[in-house]
Amino acid sequence: MKMFKKILALGLTLCLVALCAAVIFRIYIADHYPAETTKMVMTDALAEKYRAAGKLEAYTQSIRVPYDDNKEGSFFAKELIALPEAEHLQITLRYNESSLKTVAAFYGLAAIPTMEEGLFRYRLCVSTGDENYRYYESSYSKESSRYFYQYTKLAFDGVDFTDAVWMRVEIYYDGEYEGKATKEKMFGAIAIYEAYVSWEEQQIANPLEPYRIPKEVLPE
Repeated sequence: MKMFKKILALGLTLCLVALCAAVIFRIYIADHYPAETTKMVMTDALAEKYRAAGKLEAYTQSIRVPYDDNKEGSFFAKELIALPEAEHLQITLRYNESSLKTVAAFYGLAAIPTMEEGLFRYRLCVSTGDENYRYYESSYSKESSRYFYQYTKLAFDGVDFTDAVWMRVEIYYDGEYEGKATKEKMFGAIAIYEAYVSWEEQQIANPLEPYRIPKEVLPE
């Protein structure tokens, strides 16, 4: 009987340890982005700007609402890298495999898609106020998966920052995109840049902060 109690106690202890480890692991990956998914990349157009100017000045900004929906939160964004003078912007997006059920329901798909590369298309929308918008397709896109998540590193060239009030990444299921982005076909969007924030009926400037460009990404 004593041996049975010891075995039972040991089993319960191991179960508790396993449960705690699982909880810690989920907390760890909840906001974890592998370094290679957020690291700055050098596109051909950006490299040309660097060689022409001899330098690049990069900035970043904390994303105030880094998800596409207050209730579902299917897509998340992190690590904005903005180079206004070079007309360039980079961002990293992530979605959970479980979010594909919501995607299937939104588009009325016959089956829930599997998590793989190329499922989604992304477009940058720049607002200058008064219902005026500029749109940009990504010039660079690289996907990778880790655990339950799919990560996408995006870069946009030729982005005009002039008079930009806010910028957002629009998300489309690739099978519904067909080169025609419409509000009805858009699954969601994440505001990744805001020139100002509203507080008690006031507009407070939200300036960009300096971003240190890793030397290893600069072209020779």
